[in-house]
Amino acid sequence: ARIALLRSERARLVAGDPIGPQEEIQPLLRDFAAHCRERDWQFAFFQARPERLPEYRRLGWRAIHIGEDPVLWTDRFTLEGSSVGELRRMVRKVDRQGIEARMFIPGENPFDPAREPSLLEQLRELSTEWMRTRHGGERGFCMGRFDPGTLRDTWLAVAWNPARQRVEAFATWVPIPARRGWAIDMMRRRSDSLAGATEFLVVKSVERARERGDLLMSLSLAGLAKVADDAATPIERAPDDPGQSASNAMAIQPAGDDRARDFLMETLARYYD
Repeated sequence: ARIALLRSERARLVAGDPIGPQEEIQPLLRDFAAHCRERDWQFAFFQARPERLPEYRRLGWRAIHIGEDPVLWTDRFTLEGSSVGELRRMVRKVDRQGIEARMFIPGENPFDPAREPSLLEQLRELSTEWMRTRHGGERGFCMGRFDPGTLRDTWLAVAWNPARQRVEAFATWVPIPARRGWAIDMMRRRSDSLAGATEFLVVKSVERARERGDLLMSLSLAGLAKVADDAATPIERAPDDPGQSASNAMAIQPAGDDRARDFLMETLARYYD
């Protein structure tokens, strides 16, 4: 069994749950805890899944709610109804402005920097401009970094303005093969872009995913939002929000050590985009 770590001088943050044969998970967790304890390291498991909670609790560890993972189900998603009225008006306004959604999808028409040098340059320029408004540079823990070398391997969605011959916004999605879907990896827009450009990209991506037969599009972690009173209970469908659902994301830490929570919040502040 294996765990994926983010290291710092005084702590270890595990990305997700351990993976491997079930019979190896508990021994791995005990050994990992002992390893950290011997070195006086704090530790936490970031974005632990609800189904793993019993294993962590058997070790006396606690779950701390840190956000939610909104999911758009392609077969149910719709812009009809009062609950999505604002989104519907926003997307239609962008449509009326003549903005085009250009999709580059691995296995179909992957983005090729050699064929689209001017588009790549605009993406780089937009990303650089966007980063100037953010403190601390690229985070890269929950969200992706802008890396031209990886664009061909991700679903790249571009809001293209033909009238101005420029990119208004772009988003990248990474595959979730086990769930037959995609997760948002990066989303950036110009400071003077049309209002609703990023929402436009999400909606057009969901519509394209439905045409392809993909099941879901995850908007990834929404920090410190909560969808249920019980952090151990995932929500399958949010009422009055057609085609959307969300599940709680949790961090697991040793009970009785409040320093671990402080470490987790500091780490998220540095790495969560």
